[in-house]
Amino acid sequence: MKIYQHRCEKYLSRIRAFNKRAETTLVLELPTIDYYILKHG
Repeated sequence: MKIYQHRCEKYLSRIRAFNKRAETTLVLELPTIDYYILKHG
């Protein structure tokens, strides 16, 4: 369970870091699924 939680936190921090970068980057470089997750997740 701890390993799973750590993976989730790692994934979430990656999304947060991406969101900061996305403000100055085109969305086109995102895979469609990641874009959908960011928009609707």
